[in-house]
Amino acid sequence: MHAAPAANGGFMQVGGVNFAYDPERAAQEVDSDGRVVAPGERVREVILHDGTVLVEDGEVVDGDPITVATIDFSARGGDMYPFRGADFTVVGATYQGALEQYLTGSLEGRVTAERYPEGGSGRIVVGDQATPVETPTGTLELRRTPVREPATAIFRYSTDSPGRDNHVAVFAEGVSPGAEEPLATRRARREWGHVPVSTRVLGAGTFTAYLLDGDGGVLAGPLTFEVEER
Repeated sequence: MHAAPAANGGFMQVGGVNFAYDPERAAQEVDSDGRVVAPGERVREVILHDGTVLVEDGEVVDGDPITVATIDFSARGGDMYPFRGADFTVVGATYQGALEQYLTGSLEGRVTAERYPEGGSGRIVVGDQATPVETPTGTLELRRTPVREPATAIFRYSTDSPGRDNHVAVFAEGVSPGAEEPLATRRARREWGHVPVSTRVLGAGTFTAYLLDGDGGVLAGPLTFEVEER
């Protein structure tokens, strides 16, 4: 944000979040070691696509910590992002490889104007208010509890936005979509239905499930559940 409105290769591109910024306000200043020496005022509002507000009226909102997925260049402080010294986990995939997998797998080689309209979808806007996030109206629940190894977890879902790429995704406890790869996924294309997920893949422990669209947008969830040892 610091160089706006001038062009700058370090301008962040985001997914799973909408934010608004004001290029007329004071920019954050960072020294050569990546330390913030003067806080910025440009970021005005930040809203995750699950509806969580992170920044409101230019102030960080108190709440639970979140997980951010980025490239190792940025995580190590590249382009002067103030991440230097922060702990991060290498997921074992390059961003080029992740892009290829998304294009050929999730999108099946089709990049359509419906999904990616000209001019963007409003994730990043100039002003004081971020583009409103549509609150998911779907449901996601377990058909039977408790779930014990090696039984199958049966998820009951519903959504007013059915799609061929919709799916139930299971993550480690507290992990949000986009932060890490899911531990298991199953297609959920209809307006409602049931999908099975084998606990042999998950093992015992606590997990978080979501109903997602083909772009990783949240249609329902999070649903936290536990798989008990037999």
